[in-house]
Amino acid sequence: TLTPNTTYDTDMNTVLNCAAAGNTFNYSGAGNQSIIPATYYHLLLSNSGTKLTSAALDVNGNLTISNSAVVSSGANAIDVEGNIDIQNTAILGNGTSTGTINIGGNWSAVNAGSFVEGSRAVTFDGAGAQTITNAAGTETFGALTLTGGGTKSSPNIIDINGNLSIAGTAQFSVSNDISVAGNWAVTSTNGNPFVEGTYTVALDGTGTQAISTVLGAGETFNHLSLTGSNTVST
Repeated sequence: TLTPNTTYDTDMNTVLNCAAAGNTFNYSGAGNQSIIPATYYHLLLSNSGTKLTSAALDVNGNLTISNSAVVSSGANAIDVEGNIDIQNTAILGNGTSTGTINIGGNWSAVNAGSFVEGSRAVTFDGAGAQTITNAAGTETFGALTLTGGGTKSSPNIIDINGNLSIAGTAQFSVSNDISVAGNWAVTSTNGNPFVEGTYTVALDGTGTQAISTVLGAGETFNHLSLTGSNTVST
């Protein structure tokens, strides 16, 4: 557990080894803390205050954000090989966070405001199944890419303010409605990359939106809603 002020000895960058399998490093200060730019295995950001990254954040295991901690990463990327779990009243992101997020495991949140998406792109790139859950019922992303392999699924309403991309060999199987304000692009070589179920896909952008797929038979939707002031091209 590390409870420093907002600055730290930069020599720690070269001597601190947090990447050993099974290790958990906890920034548990009651106030603002700078996250040392090292590679972590499991990383816990807890208690209160803003936890600030100064470089790309690399987590080989799970990233857990708890209590009332707020993660501010600016334009720095976040790459998590395991799960991202946003608990209590903690928040991932703020109005200035624009860096991409890559996640190899599951996404779990509890509040509508747990994730401040802005325009940042989130990529689910695990080789196997991944789930997106938010106890509030809806999860919102700036842009969403589902790649790698396996089935990516969610019981929630998914609201995407930008583009949706289904790539790699991934399959997207929905259990609720989806809204997309950008383009819908399917390049996945999965035989059934989008499992539409009985749900509605709403294209709700304000400009031109494109629907593209590698499937020779075209894209299949259960219900397709065109809302907003958009023009849809295929």
